[in-house]
Amino acid sequence: RARHLAAAATDADEATASAIEEGAKAAAMRGAHDAAAELLHESRRLTPPHHAEEFVRRTLSQAAALHETGDLPTGRALAERAVADSPTSASRVQALLLLGFIEWDAGAVESVFEHMDQSLAAAGDDRGLQRDVCMAWVYVTRTLDPRRALEFAERAEALLGGEADPHQVLLFDRFWAEALLGRKPRLELLERGLD
Repeated sequence: RARHLAAAATDADEATASAIEEGAKAAAMRGAHDAAAELLHESRRLTPPHHAEEFVRRTLSQAAALHETGDLPTGRALAERAVADSPTSASRVQALLLLGFIEWDAGAVESVFEHMDQSLAAAGDDRGLQRDVCMAWVYVTRTLDPRRALEFAERAEALLGGEADPHQVLLFDRFWAEALLGRKPRLELLERGLD
């Protein structure tokens, strides 16, 4: 249905673009990232010019789908465009995180650290965004720089404010970072994560 909508549409229309985006989400959920990327391209094409937030969200989703297919150069270019066009701090942070993950897979370690710093700066004073950034970078840095991974983990836990137990992945990543630094394994982290 999404493909038929895309083939039939010639003018920008948010309702059509949104319906095609939903089709892309369904494709991505079942692992068909190449189909998702194609549909998101069409969804972007049909997004009205004054819908900046929707356009950036679809650009970022297409970049993520291309990243999943292994098309790192095109995914990188779209993520960079999403950074430049982002109308909100949240979308800019998400775009910078994705750029960091793409560079990680491309083996460009220096760029990973650049995007790490940029995403922290883009989060500003928003504690929720800061937490999301720290949790994302714990995963990337646990083997690259375990000491920094622990700093991110501690900061993320502080930002959670004791209101909820840290995310399972955060607990596991903290365990591995400590182990890589030669510290005594804290099995309670694994147990809490499993709980």
